[in-house]
Amino acid sequence: MAEDHWRHHLPNAYSRIEDRPRFFGRIADEAQSQLEDLEEALRGEEPPGETFAQRMARYQAARTAAEEIVVREVLFDPPSETRGVIDGQ
Repeated sequence: MAEDHWRHHLPNAYSRIEDRPRFFGRIADEAQSQLEDLEEALRGEEPPGETFAQRMARYQAARTAAEEIVVREVLFDPPSETRGVIDGQ
């Protein structure tokens, strides 16, 4: 997903990436780590009396929200180590 975005929306920066598998692998690793941490935080504590269905809905809502946030950050506000590529450094 990130690589497609860069290829289409940041073609100059994309063309300067020397090791694309490593570069986008680092972005994917960071996104996965952020996703797991954020999902856990958004899930919150289990309320007393929560049913299985309510728990699953809460987990799914947390996952969806975390995915939306992480995708936005990875695509539109990439990690700091990628800034040099975007800025032409």
